[in-house]
Amino acid sequence: MKANRLPALVDAHLAEAAEDLPYWERLAAACGGDVLELGCGTGRIVRALAARGHAVTGIDIDPDALSFARASLSESVRRRVQLLETDMRTLDLGRTFGLILAACNTLASLPDD
Repeated sequence: MKANRLPALVDAHLAEAAEDLPYWERLAAACGGDVLELGCGTGRIVRALAARGHAVTGIDIDPDALSFARASLSESVRRRVQLLETDMRTLDLGRTFGLILAACNTLASLPDD
């Protein structure tokens, strides 16, 4: 069975639209504390924030996207990142974050119910 190529295609597509990364980086710096990204997908923002020294937790319901995100982490940022497969609608991590973000169309992808 071939590996799912969709996460790699999505990541490559979003790499062309990286204009939002400085915004997330400024926001994370201003808020302080750890960062939680809802619907982190392939880890584009997680990687950028962790590379800037932030501790980042990324959650997503898609195991293929999370697998891609894990594989894309450099050794230097891996220690600052936690990636979890979970549904944001039932999320309870039992802790607080300095910043919680949901980028792109994350919230629009939720079911209407």
